[in-house]
Amino acid sequence: MFFPYKPLPFADHAEGVMLFPSMITNLLPRLICFDLDFDLPMHILPDSTHAIYLTTRPDLSDVAKGRLITIDNYYEIFNGILYPKQLEELRLLVTQFPQQQFNATEDKRTDRPSLGVACFDFHANRHSNGANHLLVIFDPGSSGTGSKHYPCGE
Repeated sequence: MFFPYKPLPFADHAEGVMLFPSMITNLLPRLICFDLDFDLPMHILPDSTHAIYLTTRPDLSDVAKGRLITIDNYYEIFNGILYPKQLEELRLLVTQFPQQQFNATEDKRTDRPSLGVACFDFHANRHSNGANHLLVIFDPGSSGTGSKHYPCGE
C-alpha cells in the first residue's frame, strides 16, 4: 500500500533536533516542528518573559516589562537606552539564522519556510526557557555513521 506522506524522523535523527516549549511556540509559532513535540511539563520550566535589568541603568527597573524580546520589538524597547554598538549586538542575538530544522528548503521541520532560529529563541530575554537542541557533529572516529550527538553547549 502506498503511503502519501514522508516518514517522520525519530528523536535521534542524523540532523539533530531543536524543540521549544509551548510557552515559546505560542509566542513564536514559526518554531513549531511537525515531526516532534516538546514533552516536559510546563510547571517545571522557567517563565518565558524574564525581566531584564541593566546594571548600567538601575533606575529603569525591568526594561522588558513582561515582553519577549524579538527582532520586531528590540529597537523600540532599547533605543535611547543602549548605545548604537550595543543595539547592534542585541540585533544579532534576535536575528534568525538558518538551521537544519528551521529553514526555507524542502527538508525543513516546520509547516512554512522560516528564516531560521535566533539566539534569543533558546535564551528568551537572556534566560533559559527549557528549549533543547541536540547537535550532530561529524567525528570520523565514532562508530557507525561518523557522527556523534552532543547537547547544545558541549
